[in-house]
Amino acid sequence: MSGAGGGMESMIHRPVVELRLSDLGVDPMEGDEMVISGITYRVIDVNNDGFGASVLVLHRGRDVFNRSMTF
Repeated sequence: MSGAGGGMESMIHRPVVELRLSDLGVDPMEGDEMVISGITYRVIDVNNDGFGASVLVLHRGRDVFNRSMTF
């Protein structure tokens, strides 16, 4: 346990992909679908660096998807 409230710290590991936005042709958005090596992922967070690159935080599985990207 840590902190004054006695709570526990936790860390959730998620798959991520870092790419140049110009390689996609579209701006990635939360809820987009990606297929990487035959595995379907949903984009749950988009972190643009302001210099043309982005880190996409992914979740493995199928839910409701907006668009599809295949790598």
